[in-house]
This record gives sequence, structure tokens and C-alpha cells, in this order.
Amino acid sequence: MPQLPNRPTPRELEAAYKEGFEGWLWNKAIEEEWDRHVLTSDSRKADPELKDLHKKHPRVLLHRYREAYDPGAFGEEKQDTGDCVSHGSRNARDTSRSTEIARGESETYYLRGATEPTYGARGHGGQGMNPTKAAKFESQVGFLFRDLYKVEHLDLRKYNANTGINWGKQGGVPDRIKDICNSHKVGDWTRPDSLEDALDLMAAGFAGHSGQQWGTKGKQPKDGINRKSGSWNHDMATTGYDLSEEFFKEQVVFVPNSWGSWNDPNPIWVANQDVYGPWIKGMIVVPIHEYERYFIKSGSIHFYSDIEGWEVKELPNIISGVL
Repeated sequence: MPQLPNRPTPRELEAAYKEGFEGWLWNKAIEEEWDRHVLTSDSRKADPELKDLHKKHPRVLLHRYREAYDPGAFGEEKQDTGDCVSHGSRNARDTSRSTEIARGESETYYLRGATEPTYGARGHGGQGMNPTKAAKFESQVGFLFRDLYKVEHLDLRKYNANTGINWGKQGGVPDRIKDICNSHKVGDWTRPDSLEDALDLMAAGFAGHSGQQWGTKGKQPKDGINRKSGSWNHDMATTGYDLSEEFFKEQVVFVPNSWGSWNDPNPIWVANQDVYGPWIKGMIVVPIHEYERYFIKSGSIHFYSDIEGWEVKELPNIISGVL
């Protein structure tokens, strides 16, 4: 299997995944063990009010909420090792908590979420991770922010891949760090088993992440839709959709990558930034039928809700008209 160089460029990341680098690791035993404890097969059964919610909202742009609180959040931190799962999970988590704040949760965005504890919990010393392990860690143990934790002399203010790398090599996140993570958790997560289920979750304000074998080209087509042209063993977040066919002439799903500026700006997006917001570096626009076939049916997809953040008395201003 190809290995990533130290601090790879966006193009080096693309090349490594194209050649078969495994950032997404599928583990059947982990999936079966976790399924015995959590009912994740169909979120619509757990909350009937979600059913067909997407039909009322033809365009859902959850990334705009996160970008309103944390401009540049999706494109500034490209991965520096095989920790795409922790980036996808963090992006989903931060997007969900942003929409929850916008909907009226008495919390502040505070700071961008950190990736290092999640990657440190991968269970081995090599690269790559199972997405269910990430979801399990963030719901059972918790997560941290891009902050300075003085008690433990842990500085997460700037992304440092070596922190997560070393924790994995040493057997996992130290207990003293887990104790700090316990203050903030993903309260609930679900695994959609159909396209409609995933769309309903996004319409309700919940973002997700998934591992799959799907890849595309960095050169953007004129219609702005990124079609499958290869297979990446890769985890990426899902932050919205557009079913209107008003600008993109097919129904599409929005998937931010974690490689930085690996692709050209999307011509349709750029021409309609008043709708979609400023161009997000690395964003992928996936045709909906490919999203269903490769992302949903991979069986390695997780959506997050009830993110425990920092409480505030007054809500910040937020853009309107997205949902």
C-alpha cells in the first residue's frame, strides 16, 4: 500500500489515495459489535417526524452555518497524515453543532473542533481509521477543541498530526486526556440506510461523514458536477444537498474534502455564491445517484446530532434563509 510523505501537498494526497492508500479502514467485527449496542439502522423509525422532511426543503446548505461561525473552516486544515476519518468526523460534528446553535441551542461555537484525540483512538500504530471507531469515541468519550489545555500542557490550538499519530502508536488516547474529552460529546449518532434517510437528516440540520470507495478528478467540469472517475478509500463529511436543479442541472450532494486546494474552484458554485456562499476549498459536488450507491451503501456512514458544546446566555446572529 502506498504511504503518505511527511506533510503531503494536496496533489500528493490526491495521488496517494488514487494509488490505493487506505485512509478508510473497514472492519466488519467493529461494525457488528457496535450494532449490538446501538440501534442505528433507520433514524426515521426513531423519529417519525423526520420522514420526508427533505421534500419540504429542496436546498439545504449546512456548510453555510459553520462557515458563518468559523470562516475557512473546511479548507484551512488539510490532513497531514492518513487521518481523513478524524477530519471527516470533526467536520460533521462542527457542522451539526453550528446548525443546532442556529436553531436555538443556548451554546456558542466557541472554537473549531480538534481531530487529534479521535485519530489517537484508532486502535493501531499505522495510518487510516474505521469511521465507526471515530463515532464511538466521540459519543462515548468525547472530543476537544482547538484550544490550550493548560492542566495537561496540551496545546491543540494548531493542527498537529503527530499528536494523534503518537497516541495511536502508544496504545490510544491517555486516560488523563480522555477525562478532558468527557466534558463535550456527540450526544447521538445514526447510520442512514437509504438516500431518503440521509436527506431527511440533513433537512433536520444534521451533518455526517462516511468512508467509501469513490474518487473524482481535480479539474472541475463545466456543469460543476464531480462524477466518479476512480476509487479512494477515503472518509469525507456530508454537509448538504441541492435537489432544485436550478443551478446544478442534476440533484447533488455537497461533500467537503480534507485535502485543501486539491481541485479547481467549481464554476457553477462561483457563479452563484450569493446562494451557496464563498467557494470552499476542496468541496466536491456529487451527483445524487452516485452518492446513494457509493456513500450510503458503503455501510460506513454516520450522522451526528445533540452535540454538547459551550453554553451561553445570548445567541449570536446567524444568516437566514438557508434551510
